[in-house]
Amino acid sequence: REANNRFGFSAKTTLSIAQALYEKHKLTSYPRTDSRALPEDYVGTVKKTLGTMEGNLAKFAEKALENNWVKKDPRIFNNAKISDHFAIIPTGNKMKSLSEAELKVYTMICQRFIAVFYPAAEYLNTTRITEIEGEKFLTEGKILKTPGFKEVYGKTSDDESNVAPIDRSGKAKAIEFIISDEKTNPPPRYTESTLLSMMENAGKLVKDDELADAMKDRGMGTVGRGYGRECYRAALQMIAESARKYGTFVSLVMPHLYDDAAIEREFGHMYRIVADTWTGGVGHYSNNCRGTVFSNWPSSMNQFDGFIHWSQFSGRGKAILDGDFTRLNTFTTDEQKQSVISLQLVAGGPVAIADQFHNIADNARFYQNRELLALNADRFVGKPLSVDPNDVRSQTWFGQLSDGDYIVALFNRDSTFVHRSLRFSELGLQGSYKLRDLWRHADEGVADSVAVSLKPYACKVLRLTK
Repeated sequence: REANNRFGFSAKTTLSIAQALYEKHKLTSYPRTDSRALPEDYVGTVKKTLGTMEGNLAKFAEKALENNWVKKDPRIFNNAKISDHFAIIPTGNKMKSLSEAELKVYTMICQRFIAVFYPAAEYLNTTRITEIEGEKFLTEGKILKTPGFKEVYGKTSDDESNVAPIDRSGKAKAIEFIISDEKTNPPPRYTESTLLSMMENAGKLVKDDELADAMKDRGMGTVGRGYGRECYRAALQMIAESARKYGTFVSLVMPHLYDDAAIEREFGHMYRIVADTWTGGVGHYSNNCRGTVFSNWPSSMNQFDGFIHWSQFSGRGKAILDGDFTRLNTFTTDEQKQSVISLQLVAGGPVAIADQFHNIADNARFYQNRELLALNADRFVGKPLSVDPNDVRSQTWFGQLSDGDYIVALFNRDSTFVHRSLRFSELGLQGSYKLRDLWRHADEGVADSVAVSLKPYACKVLRLTK
């Protein structure tokens, strides 16, 4: 709507530009969202991004940082207000060769991103009664006192006033009288902006309470809205029947997973349990909104929490858990890269490579670990020792291969060294086992337990053979 009001862009044009800013230029986050909030652990990310602002907006971003206006305000940083993806924000990457239209939309996004951290604009509300020849005339208006967030849009205290100033005596001289004959105007015709607003708020003008309630969730642009649960189930059933007929694999992306994913588990071969990878890294793997499981899409903002929670419903012959794409080029250490690959394979998920030819570098070796890929070929599905993501035991995973061997995986989700130890009897296993480290590709003797010191974000994955 804002792009239509300011630039006359149609909704289709704006969406196309926003998609290009996200996919082609990597300048903004995922655009197809109606959320206006950010994850609660994004304060540091926001400060870092503000520090990268360029051009005329840099001074406004610097002012927000210098005045410490970026704080954990629940109005802005609120997990509960994130419906599908979080609000559209700039990524902090450098601008390169944007078209005029792309620059306009990108600037609009940056302005909103910066302005939301500024204080409110302050006005002097004015009521003026003017008496002429015994007749009183009422004039109401406002005078902008402090521009606040409007400063980011280039507005000052001079151009917002709509009441002419008078001196302190309160006396004014009537110079001219104009009498206008006017008629009441009908409501204006819809513009694309006002039409979008009406569609997003369908039902507000409906007087029948039952109809209004039925229409209130029929918004647009939001994942999962508009058709109701029975229609959703029927659609997935039809897809599943066609998939069986033609031997097609059904992967469900961005599902709400209501009722413990009952419908998705019934009709899908695989369903996504985490938000989009976007910038990837340790955030998407483990840190984003850590320890929080949401009631709708995305159920988790990081892979680890998602796999932990949904492991309750996974297993051989059941729907596969999808952790979205993996971008090893966004990780900084070998330990991090080993862990993100291990987690997905140990949890029974696939590893979808999103690195490209120009940035994969030597990371192919992590994707090509044959001993770990054997888990996927075996249809192995491991389970955490706890389904509570805040329980340290959820960082230990265990399961059995079809040949009778066992897999034990110990993870460290923290940025510091940790010590992990486990007696196999705690898993219900008796006696000693031959140990093989699947990343070192080395046998480690025979034992009835394991103890290891793990670097930040490291893991140890063992195959146990009797």
